[in-house]
Amino acid sequence: MCRLIQRRTVDIGVHQLILDTPLYFALCEAHNGGRYKHHTPLIERRRDGVVARTAELIRGNGFAVDDELWEVDASDCSPCDNKVPDSH
Repeated sequence: MCRLIQRRTVDIGVHQLILDTPLYFALCEAHNGGRYKHHTPLIERRRDGVVARTAELIRGNGFAVDDELWEVDASDCSPCDNKVPDSH
């Protein structure tokens, strides 16, 4: 299983997207088979390079990566919550 996480700056953008529920639901319907990610705040921080690996995996799948947003900031990354399936 591969863990994907985002840097704090990207996380802020994700939160804003989730708050715009009509846009978020449409995005999930169009690009995620109608499955939604649940928001789980205040979760454990990691310092193992997973942010950089996530950005490279995204880039490797043909998507553009804004390196300024995805630079490794190990003290400021958050993993998916392992207690709630499909959480971010």
